[in-house]
Amino acid sequence: MKKLIIQSIFVFVFVSNLYSQPSKNDYIIGYGSLAVFSLTQFPLFPYLAPQESAWKIAPETDIFFRKKLKWQNKNLRKAAFYSDILLDGIFLPSVFWTPLLSKEKYAHHLLLNIEVASATGILTNLAKFITGRQRPYSYYSTLESEGLDDYLSFFSGHTSLTFAIATSTSMIFEKKEPQISGLIWSSSIALAALTGYLRIAGDKHYMTDVLTGVVLGSLTGYLITEHQQKRFFKNKSTQNFQLTLVLPIR
Repeated sequence: MKKLIIQSIFVFVFVSNLYSQPSKNDYIIGYGSLAVFSLTQFPLFPYLAPQESAWKIAPETDIFFRKKLKWQNKNLRKAAFYSDILLDGIFLPSVFWTPLLSKEKYAHHLLLNIEVASATGILTNLAKFITGRQRPYSYYSTLESEGLDDYLSFFSGHTSLTFAIATSTSMIFEKKEPQISGLIWSSSIALAALTGYLRIAGDKHYMTDVLTGVVLGSLTGYLITEHQQKRFFKNKSTQNFQLTLVLPIR
């Protein structure tokens, strides 16, 4: 009768922070989306932008808020300039510098930021090209024509991008610094909201353009960040693994 002697060969314990790695497809999709957004924004823009307005008349609610929020005609370009500073000087550059402040791997955080901004930009441009809404400054002749840009009012790209980036950034950093989560959210959303207000103040957009940008930008930023940070970033929980190898010795 064969006897089975079970001997434990070794037991080892190791501690590992679970770290999900973006796949090759993630980089292809992320940077591919950036390329598509850039193409629609620059070289393909003259071919995709509507040549004339397909949507001119604004609803009464838009007219009401335009009267309340629009600056004087002599200051319209100032308002538009300030909104450009917020988007081009703060939010878009933050795509590249916020990963330096996080404790995550720079390439992973940067990829997430690029996915958020690119997806938002593509959806925004698609809506602009399809709807062909005339901007208020063009309809009311408060500013000189800006060519094809006159018919890209719906919806506000400044607003959608700033809210997408603000939402994504706040979600990431509140987990790193939960004790100041209120400050993180309030400051980022306040700057995004100021951008939206300035677009109306500068007669670049109607209220519905801005509100749609708020909703789509926030939703895009939330959905992408909620899904991808689980895959790209370190899991805070530390897992202990104990493995015992048991071999039969006959």
